[in-house]
Amino acid sequence: MKLPINNIEQRPFSLIKGLASAAVIMSLTACGADSINSIQGELENGETVNVGLSLNEDGDLVVSLNDDDDTNTPDVGNVETVNFGLSSDITVPPANVDGATGDAHIAVDTDTGAISGSVSVSGLTGNPTAAHIHSGAPGEAGPVVVGLESNEDGTVWSVPEGAALDADGIAQFSAGYLYVNVHTEANPAGEIRGQLANDSIPAPGSLTITMTNTSVYQPMTPPVVVLHNAPDTDNGMRLFYPGQPATEQVIAIAENGDNSLLVNTLGYLQDQGRASTFGVGFADPANPGPLLPGMTATLDLDLASEDQVLSLVSMVVCTNDGFSGVNAHTLSADASETFMVPIYDAGSETNVLALDYWVPPCGTDSNITDDENGAVMLHPGQSGSENPVFDFAPDTRLLEVTITRN
Repeated sequence: MKLPINNIEQRPFSLIKGLASAAVIMSLTACGADSINSIQGELENGETVNVGLSLNEDGDLVVSLNDDDDTNTPDVGNVETVNFGLSSDITVPPANVDGATGDAHIAVDTDTGAISGSVSVSGLTGNPTAAHIHSGAPGEAGPVVVGLESNEDGTVWSVPEGAALDADGIAQFSAGYLYVNVHTEANPAGEIRGQLANDSIPAPGSLTITMTNTSVYQPMTPPVVVLHNAPDTDNGMRLFYPGQPATEQVIAIAENGDNSLLVNTLGYLQDQGRASTFGVGFADPANPGPLLPGMTATLDLDLASEDQVLSLVSMVVCTNDGFSGVNAHTLSADASETFMVPIYDAGSETNVLALDYWVPPCGTDSNITDDENGAVMLHPGQSGSENPVFDFAPDTRLLEVTITRN
């Protein structure tokens, strides 16, 4: 069955918990918070969620979700953007007194300033008397921003209902300048202290990897990025070798958008000291999904040493086995560098340009595979596709990567 882009809304597909290909390629995207909670519950029960795709008047690819049992496409309308706010979830280390510990779970809506959460404490030397969220840089005591309320024995301190930060408080939270302090009779100045470091603030010495899909029609799977030892060093590695057969991990991404094999392998390689850190880039980490045309994903990765290199793999979805790939890129000493990523052919599947040979949403559910038994090479381009909007010339580069040193 042909699936031209202007009729793509006629063929929704489904997300099923545990289904590697379609679920990885097109997982949950921007929609209402209530819908996300409902659909997440459906997925946890192993049920099916339908995903509809369409083009709006501006030619943008729009994604909608429907948890109905029928296969009718939901009315797309306007896609709602949801702000999930920012949160900090930390373990407070022992401070003034050995054995005094705490766990802080604080969330802040950075649009409205609404703040919620609690701090649980144990191992204190005396009765807890008060707990506050203060402002101040690490190591600096500052004024009270929010006073916390305790349970009967003072072991749990909660943010009062309706508490909110003003604009200055939001800015301090975003900068990592808020902290929790719990006071006791024995230590009225504070028994424990824990900085509420905003999860989105990169650590000094880390790298921020920003990835933008610059294409008009080509979706990409969330890029898998890894910092690792250079191939010509002790314990070095590559994710792929041009001129040699692709690994099963790269093939799973290039053919079906399934990054689970590579993620699992990188966890093992990290344990072996070959990969220092890795991550998967989502446009919205709170709502994981594909990197659609025009979308940007960001990752913060700790740089273990200056001799580490960077590699990346992301399926170019409307191909047989094409992927955007970075192969052991040497990091620039500059504060920031930007480059376009080549498209490679994994050499694992013959490039048949009929839609039955492509995965949804570009192709059909058939997803026929014709084994090529070849090697990784720069993609020769696509010409004469059954849906020509997905054609591209040789040496086309669609993924823009910016690496910023923090």
